Amino acid sequence: MHPPERPAPLNAVLGFTFLNSLGTGAVTNGLFFLTANAFAFGATKNFLLGVVLGAVYIGGALASGPLVRALSRRRTSISARTAVTTLMIIGAGTCLLPWTAALANSGDPPEWSAWVFGLAYIPLTGLLWPIVEAFLSGGRKGQSLRSATGRFNVCWAAALVVAYWMMAPLLETGPLLVLVGLGAVHLIAIAPGWAMGCSPAHHLADDAHVIPDSYPGLCKTFRVLLPMSYIVLSTLTPYLPTSLTQLEVPVGWQPVVASTWLFARVFVFGAFERWHGWHGRRWTPIVSVITLVVGFAATISAPLLGDSGLFVLILGLAAVGSAQALIYLAALYYTLEVGADGIDAGGSHEALIGAGYLIGPGLGLIAALAVGDDSPAFTPILLTSVSVLAGSMGIFALLRAGKRPHLDGTDHRIAS
Repeated sequence: MHPPERPAPLNAVLGFTFLNSLGTGAVTNGLFFLTANAFAFGATKNFLLGVVLGAVYIGGALASGPLVRALSRRRTSISARTAVTTLMIIGAGTCLLPWTAALANSGDPPEWSAWVFGLAYIPLTGLLWPIVEAFLSGGRKGQSLRSATGRFNVCWAAALVVAYWMMAPLLETGPLLVLVGLGAVHLIAIAPGWAMGCSPAHHLADDAHVIPDSYPGLCKTFRVLLPMSYIVLSTLTPYLPTSLTQLEVPVGWQPVVASTWLFARVFVFGAFERWHGWHGRRWTPIVSVITLVVGFAATISAPLLGDSGLFVLILGLAAVGSAQALIYLAALYYTLEVGADGIDAGGSHEALIGAGYLIGPGLGLIAALAVGDDSPAFTPILLTSVSVLAGSMGIFALLRAGKRPHLDGTDHRIAS
């Protein structure tokens, strides 16, 4: 099987991305609201679930490229399109598991079904997104890649907001129906997935275009900041249901309030899709690190602030979402621009996200096991541990950036 010369139709890639991001948003970010309401998980169990899901996500992301190539070498020549379709069918079936288990258990969902669902569904997303990113980047470079990546980011980020708002009214009345709906969405996504084409186009060779010589250094810098940002996010998301309950936010409104950081991320993605002046600029990692750490500290401390706590939490979430958008956008852009292979570049990008998904809730779990998630000492311990680790990674990344030449945005270029 030879990769096509022309890139995949962008509308098909974006349509497939939006539909599957509804599932990603409801599961990787909203699953902790589902487990808190359908299975009565507290912060400790949610942190443990986050650790497990992060580990299996890494495995799925790293396996994506080798799997597609292995399938393509078979006599049956199974294509990336066939792999994507298969993932949609398996994902749809997986989404029905907790609901069918509840029916078999007289309407009471057994706890094991939440764990089995997460262990089955999350690796599928780890396999899927590097393939989608390969369809996105294959055959595109320079301005074409910048525009496609910007629209891609706005698309999946907006879908996460929609997912949070759609699941909100069901959390009290039928939380498992959220997953049933996602199963239907995966089946619908087969159509745009098929339209993307048989396989991703070639990722253009390095000698096919000219890039600023700051890009490789910035790529390495943001590859450190990317897992750092997901450490912060994946610590925050399992704790948000507990935090919002402490602030006396009604269950049905909790995902709506939590979506503040998603709204902020969509806004920044949209702004930076239109404005490309951030390319090659040294201020981007500096601003993103400071904003992320300050936003996390404000969000995690909000329940301790009494009447002003909810306002501070919303501001903190907005800061976290804005900073994470900048880090994600830069990391993905530089990885796809500098990387040599679309699926492997996307796989390494997603594996770094998985590392954040693993480490973040791991810190929360350690703090919860040490003092209990209802202890007054829990929040200070969690805040300190995450801030120290995130700050250290940020400083390391910025020092690396400082050693790289031409990070001032000037137009030093090399043929790469």
